[in-house]
Amino acid sequence: MSQSMEVRILEGASTLFYRFGFNRVRFSEIAREVGITTRTIYNYFPNKISLSKAVSEYTIRQVMTRLKDLLLEDLSYAEMTVRMLGEIHRELSVRLPAYQKDAGHTGPPDLLSVDPEIADFVKSMFIRAVEEGLYDRSVPEEIMMQVMLAQVNFCFPSEGGEKRVSEEYFIDSMLFIIRSCLTERGRREFAPWLQPERELEKALS
Repeated sequence: MSQSMEVRILEGASTLFYRFGFNRVRFSEIAREVGITTRTIYNYFPNKISLSKAVSEYTIRQVMTRLKDLLLEDLSYAEMTVRMLGEIHRELSVRLPAYQKDAGHTGPPDLLSVDPEIADFVKSMFIRAVEEGLYDRSVPEEIMMQVMLAQVNFCFPSEGGEKRVSEEYFIDSMLFIIRSCLTERGRREFAPWLQPERELEKALS
């Protein structure tokens, strides 16, 4: 079997996980979505947990590739951040990380267990912003990272369904979190993308 078949399975599974939630999707439904037999899926993935982990790894690879490409462009930190948030929204609007550590778990995907590179990437971005004088050095980066990941999970719920947020809402909500750690210099650089706090609080409520 070619690798393209594996990607077809991952894309089909991701679509159904996003639409109906991890716990509601069966291999037979994925097979029907992809146009293959259930046996073909078992040739690649012995159970649903292994498939869901592969879906998450595939999704994260797509996201991280796009984010790393942006690092090569000549952009200010603020513009790059906003562009990255847009890329994350576009990727997670068509596929969703679905990995759960155990089959009975119904909470958000355990993204850091799937790929610790996410944490390392966010940390490197945070350190860069501090070095450029954009983020306050006293802000605890671990807490900021957890809050931002929690917001991603809120905007893209793992239980599936049609609940999704617009790109504008997603970016504004993430910038609302980032705003709390900006220095005066950081506020000036991010100013073109920051809504007035009172209006933003109302829009996000």
